[in-house]
Amino acid sequence: FFFFSSRRRHTRCREVSWARRCVQETGNGTFNGIAEHLDYILEMGFDAIWISPIVDNLEDSYHGYHPRDFNRINAHFGTADELNKLIDKAHSKGIAIMVDVVANHVAPVDVDYKEIVPFNSSEYYHDYCIINEPDWKTNQWRVENCRLMG
Repeated sequence: FFFFSSRRRHTRCREVSWARRCVQETGNGTFNGIAEHLDYILEMGFDAIWISPIVDNLEDSYHGYHPRDFNRINAHFGTADELNKLIDKAHSKGIAIMVDVVANHVAPVDVDYKEIVPFNSSEYYHDYCIINEPDWKTNQWRVENCRLMG
């Protein structure tokens, strides 16, 4: 069962700008909100939950794919203590917890790197270049070192 910051309960929650607020107001997508629905998840026949990335994100992100600080948990989802309680409660019911970890990219590419912890310097990143269609067959260096998109 995959949990993503849910925006279903309120129509306005489908808009990206409202996503964080909806997570906070409805409890959908929070560690406590997931913990409250473990019996329901178990009744559906699931024995594992996959949670979207939990690291602290840039302010305009809600989905976990724009990490700002790899050492902190996204406060919109809850606290480390709440995550540990969710894991303990899930395990007591025979449910495994998986956390999505996005290690192949960080934050939007044109951001001030000082905001990204611990990768806060351009030295951690490849130079800017884009992979073009012919590169897949003819330029392995570009495939390994460039970006799929701007």
